[in-house]
Amino acid sequence: MSSGSQRRRQGRPAGTTAAETERRILDAALTAFTARGYDATGTRDIVAAAGITPPTLYHHCRTKRDLFARLLTATCEEPLNAWERVQPNASDWRQLLTQFAEESFALARADARLPRLLFQSTFGPPLPEVADLLAELASRRFAIVARLMRAGLEAKAIPPWPAAGGADGLTLAFCCLVDQHINVLCRDDATLALLTNDLATWLVGLCLGEPPT
Repeated sequence: MSSGSQRRRQGRPAGTTAAETERRILDAALTAFTARGYDATGTRDIVAAAGITPPTLYHHCRTKRDLFARLLTATCEEPLNAWERVQPNASDWRQLLTQFAEESFALARADARLPRLLFQSTFGPPLPEVADLLAELASRRFAIVARLMRAGLEAKAIPPWPAAGGADGLTLAFCCLVDQHINVLCRDDATLALLTNDLATWLVGLCLGEPPT
């Protein structure tokens, strides 16, 4: 065996590409962080779960914080970037708000480990090492919803009582409604199916103070 082949075999399992190895690492990290919590998870746990060597892990992610950041990027960056490019107007803000809730539910249904990790990391014991990463994620998401709410307020399409809270108040109420449903329903795989588009539509109406139909 050549020295180059030997290095490749030591670096990652035979027959796998670097991209496949990275996906394996991130999947193992998501499982470990969700099951044990960020602080209680060591890099050795992830190495063992991914079936790789420590040098392979450090080739992809230099630190545990870097691994957590890469995990957030891999799962959240693309949808956040897409929503940050959206410019709502008086005619589509309501549809976009409902779509935002629907996509949040779809992300949770696709892999319940992600919302479980985010909730326990955000509302559990403080995690100073990754607090800034979580705060940035929350801030970007809040800003997206606030932009939709401002479009609704500018269109005078929101009833007076909920409108009194302004864009920030409405955004906080909406995010709490959506996120709490995700938090409760993603704890059990059997209840994930309850995160439906109909539920998203109902929550939008509830947040905007509209009577049920």
